[in-house]
Amino acid sequence: MAQEAPRRRRGKKRPGTEERPPPSSPPPAKKKTSGLVKFLIILALAGGGTGIVLSQQKGGEDFQTAPMFVLDQLFMGCKVFWYEAGPGTPCSQEQADLMFGGPKHVDIEITVYDGGMNSFTAQAKHKGNGKVFLVDDDGVVYFKHNECLVELKDFDLSLSDVEEMEARCMGT
Repeated sequence: MAQEAPRRRRGKKRPGTEERPPPSSPPPAKKKTSGLVKFLIILALAGGGTGIVLSQQKGGEDFQTAPMFVLDQLFMGCKVFWYEAGPGTPCSQEQADLMFGGPKHVDIEITVYDGGMNSFTAQAKHKGNGKVFLVDDDGVVYFKHNECLVELKDFDLSLSDVEEMEARCMGT
C-alpha cells in the first residue's frame, strides 16, 4: 500500500507570510545642520551670555578685557569656518559680523585685517575704554598698546595687569 503525501490545508495564511506590495520610496532624509551652524549656535548660547554681561559693565576688570574673549571666540569660529568652507576661503569681516553682530557686542568693535587661514589677523577694541587686543593665525591673543604687542599667556587678567602691560609698552 502506497502512502499518500499529506494534503496541505487551505485556508488562513500564517501572519507575516502574506504578499506585500513593493515598498515605496524611502522616507525623505532629515536635513543635517552644518557644523558651522551648530558651532555658531553653541557659541551664541555659551559665550553670548557672558558677552552681554561683559559689554554692559562700565568699569572693572571685565570691562577692560572683554575684547580679549571675543577674539578668542572669533578665532575658534573661523577655525570651524575654514574646516567647513575650505582653508583657501578667507574668514572675512562679514563672517565676524555674522558671529558677533547684534546687541550683545555693541560695545566691542571687531576688525578682520586678513582672513586667510595661514595669515589670519583680527583686532577687537572696546569702544568705552580704547583697550585693543589682537589675535593671530595661531590663535595667540595679544594686548596692543600703540604699536607694542604683549602676548597674553593667561586670560585671567586684572585691571592692574592691563595697566602694567601699558606701562611696559611705554617703557616705564
